[in-house]
Amino acid sequence: MDKSEIKEICPKCGNASSLKKLILLEIAWVDYPGRDSREKCALGLRADQVLPEALGEPPLEQFVSGFYCPNCEIGFVSEEILKEGFHPCM
Repeated sequence: MDKSEIKEICPKCGNASSLKKLILLEIAWVDYPGRDSREKCALGLRADQVLPEALGEPPLEQFVSGFYCPNCEIGFVSEEILKEGFHPCM
């Protein structure tokens, strides 16, 4: 994959050079121990947070295109596919 195709940056560290494209599975909200409540990022992405046109075709509607930052070890989606008020971190 040509890295120049990726126009996103990691919402946590701001890096773009090491991002990888991937398919993410939407899951229910899961909080995790030690999470800093000031972080904008949340663990979990639900179908009701994603614009309908960004969801996969049935029976794959639980999958969305996203990115992974190996530096921060987080997966995220573009803010463009999220409904207003949701943040792209997973």
